[in-house]
Amino acid sequence: MTNKIENYFFKKNFIDIFNKERSIFINSIFDNCDIGLPNNIEDLPIIKNIEFNECVFLFCTFGPIILDNIKFKNIRFENYGIFWSPFLKNVIIDGKISSFRINKNIFLSDKNPELQKKANEFRQHFYKKIDWAIDISRAKFSNFDYSGIPGELFIRDPENQILIKKDKFFSLSLLDDKFKEKFDYVTMCLENFLDSDDYDIVIPVPLSKPKKIRQPILEGLLELRKQGFAEDN
Repeated sequence: MTNKIENYFFKKNFIDIFNKERSIFINSIFDNCDIGLPNNIEDLPIIKNIEFNECVFLFCTFGPIILDNIKFKNIRFENYGIFWSPFLKNVIIDGKISSFRINKNIFLSDKNPELQKKANEFRQHFYKKIDWAIDISRAKFSNFDYSGIPGELFIRDPENQILIKKDKFFSLSLLDDKFKEKFDYVTMCLENFLDSDDYDIVIPVPLSKPKKIRQPILEGLLELRKQGFAEDN
């Protein structure tokens, strides 16, 4: 990261809530931390200028929150990490990352539809004002799923992270049965995408998985590109 580091933490175990600016956390454990969780979308907490390197997050709750100029490198989440309606500006994902999801819904959104509506409106305005949201070009995912981030705001590796838009791919009927059987994981991703209200999706090859798992996914994505359903770069 280019900002001056004012705080440096090594092999520290942070419990509960943290919000420190201009910090680097190395080999740190975050156990049951609440990172975000505001009730006022108009006054969201902001975490900025922080790098997490070789860190572990145990049963943490993320969001809603603004993440600004944040880097995650070689991160492990206990079980499955979920970010609840984060708003990303210049966030970098680098190295090996265990399974996680970026969710546009707030936590328990069905119990607070008005707050979810405000979050959706805030998201629309937020992403219109930034140059890029997230850089995954050097990430080696185990599994990555997301919603609510425009594909054009990704920095990605076009060879292994494929962008698909609904104006080109709008129905599973565009694919024959042979494709669906051979590339079942890609087909599942496409089905979920079509069921969403997102205009586009970035599907990454899980590079941290064994070759026998990641290779069919790569082949399926490249076949989509060959058939004209995915962007060329």
